[in-house]
Amino acid sequence: MLRRASALLPALALLWFGAATALAAGPTWTLAVSENPSDQANYLTAASMLSGTDAWAVGAWYRPASTPGTLTEHWDGATWTAVPSPNATQGYNELFDVHAIATDDVWAVGYHNIANYGSEKSMTLHWDGATWKIVRSVNIGANANILRGVAGASSNDVWAVGLGNSTSLQSGRPLVEHWNGTAWSIGRSPNTSQAFAQLEALSVISSNDVWAVGVAGGKTLAEHWDGTAWTVVSSPNGPGGRGELSSVSAFATTDVWAVGTAGGKTLTEHWDGTAWTVVSSPNGTLPTSSLTGVVALSGNDAWAVGVTENQLLVSIKTLTLHWDGSVWSVVPSPNPGPDYNWLDGVAALSGGDVWAVGNQDEQTLAMSASD
Repeated sequence: MLRRASALLPALALLWFGAATALAAGPTWTLAVSENPSDQANYLTAASMLSGTDAWAVGAWYRPASTPGTLTEHWDGATWTAVPSPNATQGYNELFDVHAIATDDVWAVGYHNIANYGSEKSMTLHWDGATWKIVRSVNIGANANILRGVAGASSNDVWAVGLGNSTSLQSGRPLVEHWNGTAWSIGRSPNTSQAFAQLEALSVISSNDVWAVGVAGGKTLAEHWDGTAWTVVSSPNGPGGRGELSSVSAFATTDVWAVGTAGGKTLTEHWDGTAWTVVSSPNGTLPTSSLTGVVALSGNDAWAVGVTENQLLVSIKTLTLHWDGSVWSVVPSPNPGPDYNWLDGVAALSGGDVWAVGNQDEQTLAMSASD
């Protein structure tokens, strides 16, 4: 089960919407060389930055046994280098998110399995400055448990979210875990009253101000931690009352962005401290578009990444948007692969580098721009 597949909602129509796309002048993307340990498939799903010379990207690569193994790569300011990372089983081991708290304190999350869907168990890896190690995580129910997002306020206050007790791609409930500096424990997530609901990402502002987003019953899901409890906060949907939120990033308590897709189009939502509202966002040049990652740097500076695609022609291209305080605009982005180019994660430093990562025709993809 790959994270990149989960971001694809069935297209409601295959129509041309390229005329509505706005092109922005300004930042330009530059491709960077990233490592590919497998001759079968390699992909990056998320990135996190501490500085211009200290960044991480994670994902997976297909091992000789034709099952994915964890992939972690580090940026030292000049080169992306693959760093050995452990696997829990000989089955599937994939990482979906990474969060760097300090040079010697980095978390990566995902899952491992040993058989068919349903055997997945949550997986957390920790970097102590020298090595990656698997840290025991917790699960709910006997069925599939998958972690998709991780973020923390400090070394003893880290959250991870995902999907728990799932028997199929149409069942399961949100999974929330908390690290207190010693162990992971289950966090109580509110009942969404849906047969299928999952949290896909989170952003931490402080120990009593955390956002998590995802999907429940085909509609957007937003949950907030106030230091005492998680509560569902009403969030709007796109056309037809449907939607999915794939990523969230908070600049301040009153300035939070969440992105995803609805009806085969990009979906961007903003929290102003009182309510979530849909903000108009452009689409790519191909019939369907979706956003998979967002990073907010200030009130007039945010980035979102994803894909635009033509499913009939199997043509998938990168999509990057920038917020300038007034509008979201498309920033042209490279597509090195002939058929498949996908951006899954974005990380940035205010006034510094922006990194977007994904995959292109079974190879890792990393590109940078100056903010």
